[in-house]
Amino acid sequence: MGRKISPFHFITQFQNEFAKYDFTQYPMICVYNAGSFLNEEEMPVIARQEIFRVIAENQHIQTVVIESRPEFITNEVIKEIEKILPHKRIEIGVGLELESDLSREICINKEFSFEEYELCAKLISESNLCLLTYITVKPLFLTISESVEQAIKTARKASDLGSAVISFEPTSLQKGTAVEYFFNKGMYQFPWGWDMIEIMKKVHDLPLEIRIGGFEFFPIPEAFIQNCAFCNKKLYEAIYSYNATKNMELLLSLQCDCQNTREVDKNKERSLDEDLISRVYKILELEGEKQWN
Repeated sequence: MGRKISPFHFITQFQNEFAKYDFTQYPMICVYNAGSFLNEEEMPVIARQEIFRVIAENQHIQTVVIESRPEFITNEVIKEIEKILPHKRIEIGVGLELESDLSREICINKEFSFEEYELCAKLISESNLCLLTYITVKPLFLTISESVEQAIKTARKASDLGSAVISFEPTSLQKGTAVEYFFNKGMYQFPWGWDMIEIMKKVHDLPLEIRIGGFEFFPIPEAFIQNCAFCNKKLYEAIYSYNATKNMELLLSLQCDCQNTREVDKNKERSLDEDLISRVYKILELEGEKQWN
């Protein structure tokens, strides 16, 4: 509300939550602030360092995950983390989302370039830390085929740049978002589980760890990746199983008639001959200029 939160309040909030867990059962901790943990305007340096010290003192925690935009990942910050947490595996999650600068800007509005991602990837690869790259599946305005193609291409580029982990993040529905707006207008369809399976078939042999996300949000999404009422339960069980075991057997064994519906949707989208910019302009024009003033 316009007032800065003191480092003390950040530290106290973290310590209160931290005390609730038995890390002999959960050797990984993810410290998320719904933003950039390394941005000093979001997380004061004093608070950040104290949170790291609390984690460092717990011998049961093996892996620590934080998130940041590329511009806040510097040599100085990396050295700070290495010094305070020398015996932990540290993952810094970066939301690259898509390798295409144009698609990332228009479909997601990330406001950073692939070159900036490359620079932070280089810094992390030269350190003892690990890069976790988030990749969006089925963002606004992309067709099924385009989304699958870009997810595969993005994963391969992230791998080439030394990312230790990639996490595919199928788009979900949260209130007050552009996704909700276009979904309610009947102009957006959530990713099929079949999209994720098609992607996994092409990237599962990359030399890094692959995760499938899209569920671990709060507030809990109102809708997310799905197939149909008959096979959704099996789809979610297969995703949970894959994340736990890295075995793709359940994912690859899924079968359902709704796969044919997805193919029909793909074929319909092939009739869209506009480039991305023209497509978005056409959508906005159809919605009416008044909606966007």
